[in-house]
Amino acid sequence: MELAENYFERLPKEEKTSEEIVRPSMTFWQDAWRRLRKNRLAMIGMYVLIAIILIAIFGPMISPYTYSDQTLSMANQPPSSAHPFGMDNLGRDLMTRVFYGARISLSIGFIVAACTLVIGILYGGISGYVGGMVDTVMMRIVDVLYIIPSTLYVILLMLIIGPGFNSVIIALGATSWLGMARQVRGQVLSLKEQEFVLAAKALGADSRRILLRHLIPNSLGPIIVVATMQIPNAIFNEAFLSFIGLGVSAPEASWGVLCNDALPALRTAPHELFFPALAITITMLAFSFFGDGLRDALDPKMRK
Repeated sequence: MELAENYFERLPKEEKTSEEIVRPSMTFWQDAWRRLRKNRLAMIGMYVLIAIILIAIFGPMISPYTYSDQTLSMANQPPSSAHPFGMDNLGRDLMTRVFYGARISLSIGFIVAACTLVIGILYGGISGYVGGMVDTVMMRIVDVLYIIPSTLYVILLMLIIGPGFNSVIIALGATSWLGMARQVRGQVLSLKEQEFVLAAKALGADSRRILLRHLIPNSLGPIIVVATMQIPNAIFNEAFLSFIGLGVSAPEASWGVLCNDALPALRTAPHELFFPALAITITMLAFSFFGDGLRDALDPKMRK
C-alpha cells in the first residue's frame, strides 16, 4: 500500500537542529580549566606565580653577582642602577639575594606541600575507608594534635633538631598534614558507598586498589585546592621561623632571613626590609587568588 504524500508534513529546519549538541562535550578537568580562565584574578595570580618560579630558577643564574659576594664599603647603599634593590648590611646585592631567597622559600613550600599530600592522603584515606574503631582512634589522634597550635609544634621541633633547610622541612612537614587528612577522610566517607565502589568490590578489587584507583582520584578536586593553599602557608611559616632565628641558616638567604637581617638598619636603610617583605606579600596574594579561583573552578555546584 502506497502512502499519499499529504499524510506527511515536512519538518521545519529549526526543529531539525533543535536537538543538536551545540557545544562539544568536555571532561571535568577541561571544564574546570574553562571556568578558571574566566576568573581574572585567578589567572593573574597564576601568571604571577609562574613569573616568580621562573625568577627563582633563572634569576640567580643571570645576575652578575652571587648571593654571598660582599663589598663592605657599599653596605646599606640605597637602590641604584647597578643594584636595583640596593645593598644589604654586609654590602651584598639585595636583588640577587631576594631572587635566591625565592628559590629557598618556594622549595620549602613545594616540598612541604608534597609531604602534606602523601601523609594526609594516606592517613585520611585509610581512616575513612576502614571506618569503625580504626577511624575513631586515628581521628582522635588528629584531634589531639589539632588542639595545640601547629606553630608551637614547629618551634619545639626546631629547638630540638636545630635550624637549617632540612630541619624546616621536617618540622613543617610533620605538622601540616592534619587538615589534608581531615579533608580526604570526609571525601572518602562520602564516596565509599557509591555505586562505582560497590561495582569494583563485586569485580573482586581489593581495598588497596579501591582506595588508590577509585576513591582518591575522585577526591582530587578538593585535595588539589588544599595542597595549593598549603604552599603559601609553608612559605609564611618558614619566613616566620627564619625571622625569629629558627629557620634557614646563614649564608643561605630565604625571605624570612632577609627580613630578619634588615631589622638593625630599619630606620637608615628601609629598602632592606621592603623588597623581601614585598616578595612575600606578592607571593601570598598570588597563591590566594589562584587558590580561590581553583576552588571555584573545581566546585561542581559552580558549574553552568
